[in-house]
Amino acid sequence: MNMNCPSCGKAIENWENVQFCTFCGRSLKSGDIREESHGYSPWDDRANRGFFRALFETWVESIFRPTKFFAAMPLKGGYGGPLLYGFIVGEIAVLFSLFWQGIFMMMGTFGERYDQLEAMGLSMGMVALVIGALLSPVFIIMGYFITAAILHLCLFIVGGARRDFEATFRVICYAAGANLFNIIPFCGWLGAWLWNTLLNIIGVREAHEISTGRALLAYSLPAVACCGFLVLAFFLAFPHISEWFEYWGN
Repeated sequence: MNMNCPSCGKAIENWENVQFCTFCGRSLKSGDIREESHGYSPWDDRANRGFFRALFETWVESIFRPTKFFAAMPLKGGYGGPLLYGFIVGEIAVLFSLFWQGIFMMMGTFGERYDQLEAMGLSMGMVALVIGALLSPVFIIMGYFITAAILHLCLFIVGGARRDFEATFRVICYAAGANLFNIIPFCGWLGAWLWNTLLNIIGVREAHEISTGRALLAYSLPAVACCGFLVLAFFLAFPHISEWFEYWGN
């Protein structure tokens, strides 16, 4: 028995055993797509829950229960709320990252030998960190919009943009809570990057109601395109590289 996808209208065979439409990626098990303005997150309810409590609860739920959080996240309501949350967690992460860089810089400088040249290098490094801290708000806000725009474009390319740009932007901002792992020295950046990647994939999957594979493909598309561009640029820069490989292979 076949059924037609409520989104794209194409016939799906054995739909009882299929969770997502094989043509557009729309979830077939959740019934109608949830209302865009409906949903709940503690951060959107901060007027009742309190600013700091809502901030903490949003971070905990988005980090440790991401599927539930992003499935219930309101998809509309303005950019200001999620941007404020993303800015707060992003700024804290950046400041701690710069703090540890400064500590490591001083630890590497104050050794057995400390001359005027090293003092100048330390001073210039500290000035660079201060400038980075002052400019970080601009880069954080721009980074969210640019990242969301690229991800939404990739979702559109793979046929997974079931919602508008605001839904993708909200995912990027709330997934930024993983950046707080930068508080941990040495290995914190790795945990932040890995967890942020996971949250973004889960977030767009739940927000746009698509399959995990489609969400992963959309998120990976920029890296794949970048690698392809580098390979192409390499062969264009060295047009005789294939002949070189054949020469050494013989």
